[in-house]
Amino acid sequence: MGSKNQNKRNLESERSAQKSAKRIKSGEISSHENSCEIMIQWGRENGAFIDNILLQEPSDNFKDDHKTYRGAYAKKRISPNEIVASIPEKLIITETICRASQPGRALEKYLEKHPERMAKLTDVDPFACSVSYMVAFMIYERFENLSGDESALPSASFFAPYLCALPETYSLPLWWPEEMVDKELGGTNLHFIVQERRRLLREMLGVVTEACEDQNVYSQGSLTWQNFLWAYSAISSRAFPKQKSSLNGSANKPAQNHSVDPVFPVIGNSDQTILEGESIFSIGNPRVEECEVCMWPILDMLNHKTGQKMEWNGTGGDVKFVTQQELRQGEELFNNYGPKGNENFLSNYGFCLDPNPADYVKLKLSLAPPSGADENLDTDLHSARLLLLELYALYTPTTSDKPGKIFMLFSGDELPVDLLSTLRIMVADRWELEKLQAAASTTIGEVGYVSARNEASMLHTLFTMVEKKRNPLAVMVRSVEEGPLVTDEESDFRIKCARVYRRGQLSILNDAAKQIKQRFRARFSKGQLRTIVDLDPRLLEVLSYISSVIRVDENDDENDAESGSDSSSGLFDEDDVLCISILWEAAKESDQDQCWSEFFKSTISQGGGKEVAQTIGPFMDDIREHYEGLFEAVVLQLQQQSIPSRIQLDAVALGKAISFEKFLWATAIVERNRITVDPQLFGSSESSGDKIISGLLLAV
Repeated sequence: MGSKNQNKRNLESERSAQKSAKRIKSGEISSHENSCEIMIQWGRENGAFIDNILLQEPSDNFKDDHKTYRGAYAKKRISPNEIVASIPEKLIITETICRASQPGRALEKYLEKHPERMAKLTDVDPFACSVSYMVAFMIYERFENLSGDESALPSASFFAPYLCALPETYSLPLWWPEEMVDKELGGTNLHFIVQERRRLLREMLGVVTEACEDQNVYSQGSLTWQNFLWAYSAISSRAFPKQKSSLNGSANKPAQNHSVDPVFPVIGNSDQTILEGESIFSIGNPRVEECEVCMWPILDMLNHKTGQKMEWNGTGGDVKFVTQQELRQGEELFNNYGPKGNENFLSNYGFCLDPNPADYVKLKLSLAPPSGADENLDTDLHSARLLLLELYALYTPTTSDKPGKIFMLFSGDELPVDLLSTLRIMVADRWELEKLQAAASTTIGEVGYVSARNEASMLHTLFTMVEKKRNPLAVMVRSVEEGPLVTDEESDFRIKCARVYRRGQLSILNDAAKQIKQRFRARFSKGQLRTIVDLDPRLLEVLSYISSVIRVDENDDENDAESGSDSSSGLFDEDDVLCISILWEAAKESDQDQCWSEFFKSTISQGGGKEVAQTIGPFMDDIREHYEGLFEAVVLQLQQQSIPSRIQLDAVALGKAISFEKFLWATAIVERNRITVDPQLFGSSESSGDKIISGLLLAV
């Protein structure tokens, strides 16, 4: 019985293909005006239920801001839980169908011999393989399988009515002129995405070309960049998820995270209701399983509307759209593509929402190993940080030569906990890493406050990441948006979308910068940061005198100049001055600054040998060599009778305060509390960049 039904379906499909071929030969199907009508008739002939909908081009007065000229409209009132439309499984273009086609077989044979070609692409994007098969199939069926004499008509594409009804051009930035992409998207994530996606698609085109050229699959010369872009754009803006079939050897695997955007998103959203059936075709859920893509003819003509309650139902062998709300006669019917940001909407669908409550900005944190003078030491510390990220379940190792982690800043949301947690680990020093490792078993997935230095460094690092994106975008918004629109309707629409996208990005980044400042100022004050110019003037005068009388060789002079020493104490580098200031303040018996007083109560005590050793243990030999080479001479000079009377008492007091044990203690404090910070975090109006300041943070 099953065999008879299958033969019957095959015969029906062949007859439908013959009818389509005749329309194509007559030129009827190439008419844009008639393409929707022919697709609808093709759908009905093959079992689609589309009696409730009407596909049409609205008048100019009803064209919306998305430039979605074609839409689906209700022929009658449709009640909640009623089927809006449905299509049978045989109308769905799946990867299985694409692989079984002539270009699909050629591509599969080629990849068996050259698996590295596709592996390179799927390392960048997990859907690259599926897209390659789909694009190759759609180009062949649309432009190659439509030709031939009368005897060849039965072999004309079954999917021709659908493929010919697809738009010929799209508003995706991939279609924009290069100069428009640079001008309107320069400095944004989307500019990078467009460049990388074009590069990836050209590599995919190269793979398909090499796979099919020996067999002369595209004898009409249709495998061109323009047609490849057309097919990709149709998939990008219309694809739906399907459970990955066993032909790929990876059915039902959980989806993998990649460091870049996939070539295209699969339509769907976290609120979507998906009912799966027991047919061969099963709607996939990209949130919990690995999926391939497929095309749902006719159903994919519904445009997007945020909050639309449309259920996808895959039971009974058909795919159905079932409304969860009442729809009035004549009302446009919408699908819900999901809570996507404008970066996603614009890059993959060709429009933006204004406002868009689901808008976001992506921040990428590089996790690549360091390079430079201290590469070996820094690499060890970097490796320890990555291991701790794994321990806290905040990172999964990758084979990429540019490892990183992407975080999402959402419109109106607080700073992501996983972003703050990851940065706390990535700026941690050795002592802080030991502390975090001991606590890892109780706080998996989240890292809280570690230390004052760590928190300040984390917020500074995050602020720098945000400002790196925000500043050029702010300049662009001020400059580019002052210009007028052009007279070309298509260009005007693209420019409007770019402006909506940029403003949304800038708004989110402004809010993130504001939150970072608020966090910083809630915990730290400007008075707690002591730079070398904020120290006791009496101490600085003594150091200036000592620098002028102790002879140093030319090499030391050059090293001091390179280290950025303060001009008043040219003999000492910044760390030396901070260490001396700690010893100076700790030795005071009276008039001690309150910040210093509170700090000494909570920081490492002078008798805390174990904590000191934990902090500076790896550098002990270097510290001893430095002390013996400089500070022993300093102490001797401070004991000389020839010191000017105006500073003699201070010099004697400083000389008594310095010893090797005390210097180790002070060095440990500097190691734990020295920070580099953008002054804007303290409320300064200085812009981020060259105005970064460093000093000792008197907080624990």
